[in-house]
Amino acid sequence: MRRISILNQKGGCGKTTITLAVASALGIAGKKVLVVDCDPQGNASASMGIDPSKFSTGNVLMKECSATDAIQPTAWKNVSAIAANRDLATVAFRLETQVGRETRLSKSLQDITGFDFLFIDPPPTLTLLSISALISVQSVFVPVTPCIYGVHGIGKVRQTIDEVRDALGAAVSFAGVILNRWDKTRLSSDIAAELAKEMPGMIFGPIPASVKINEANCRGIPAIVHAGDSNLSTSIIKLSKGIDQWTLKQVAA
Repeated sequence: MRRISILNQKGGCGKTTITLAVASALGIAGKKVLVVDCDPQGNASASMGIDPSKFSTGNVLMKECSATDAIQPTAWKNVSAIAANRDLATVAFRLETQVGRETRLSKSLQDITGFDFLFIDPPPTLTLLSISALISVQSVFVPVTPCIYGVHGIGKVRQTIDEVRDALGAAVSFAGVILNRWDKTRLSSDIAAELAKEMPGMIFGPIPASVKINEANCRGIPAIVHAGDSNLSTSIIKLSKGIDQWTLKQVAA
């Protein structure tokens, strides 16, 4: 099972929307996908229409249930999920004094079988929850929007990955950058060219700027279904295939 997180420590880069878009595209392509919502905001859970009052990521972290028991089916093809709610922030606080708190999530997820992909959607800030997510995955993709602040977030995430790997022995690595909400402006072109120069072969996308991806999340349906036969759907499918191929190489290496 390939374990992935899409993360930028700067909010507003579309980490959750991209996670759900890719997860749903892989599911439609026939892959079995599990999305673990690790963000107290619970946006991924709400978009997939799962019940956060049932067993959740918080219950898993507090060892009140197994990760397998917390898995819920969704209406999306081949996609299941573990929900999150605002109580997760309290759980993170309660774990602050617990020995081995950083590895609780990764150890809990080890018992899960039957999925091709596992996506963890962490909070956009550096907390125990985001560190737990990093320890639990193999590959991290950083979504960036065409602004200098989003680009600066790449370095921060890569530094955090290095620190988590060195301090906690995590087998996580930086996989690349996802260009999100991209447009045809000169700024977008310049940023894309500079990133491609700095990180050849590690640039994914672009996903065009479109209100349809947010509409899909609000309506609880996959973005490629809502967007129909459009450039947005084509871009999401291409991104999902790129992530599929890249992570397969990483696992085989």
